[in-house]
Amino acid sequence: MFCARCGREIDDDSEICPQCGRKPTLSLPLSSSATTQQSSPSAVPNLMPRAIPPANRKEIGGWLMFFCILLIVVDPLFVMFITWSADAGPDNASYIVWAGLGITVGIMIWNLYRHSFVWLWIYFGVTALLVAVRIADLAFVESTHNFHEITLIFRSAIYFIAWFLYFKRSDRVKKTFGRNL
Repeated sequence: MFCARCGREIDDDSEICPQCGRKPTLSLPLSSSATTQQSSPSAVPNLMPRAIPPANRKEIGGWLMFFCILLIVVDPLFVMFITWSADAGPDNASYIVWAGLGITVGIMIWNLYRHSFVWLWIYFGVTALLVAVRIADLAFVESTHNFHEITLIFRSAIYFIAWFLYFKRSDRVKKTFGRNL
């Protein structure tokens, strides 16, 4: 029979697929019958509409894994540090929402969901908007310019541009997801 999750051929008495490590939810018999014309994994229907097909599925590694770790662990810790050390305000709420969106995007990329790039576009758009608002706030609203805040904003802009270009041009991203951003 075949695993309905990854499409790999497994023993008839297997309870766990050796490829994906999960319990097959639905399996098709390996032997051909009147209803089954083929006995190849391509005969198995795609029951995973949210994940990348097994033939194209690659492992997360390198800078792509580093990006996921940044979104899931480092950025939320940084946002928690900023919000706890500053007075509560609308900026803190926007950073908390940004960190939550980053966690969602990081998990989606890590699990190779098909719609990861849609959410990644949203994440990059929100990041660009936050950086633009902070630059406009510094340029037009605040009378005193804090050097630490200026460097933080420009680091965020460089961070955004570097990762955006990585997803646009990376060979690993193309091999993992089948396309670039």
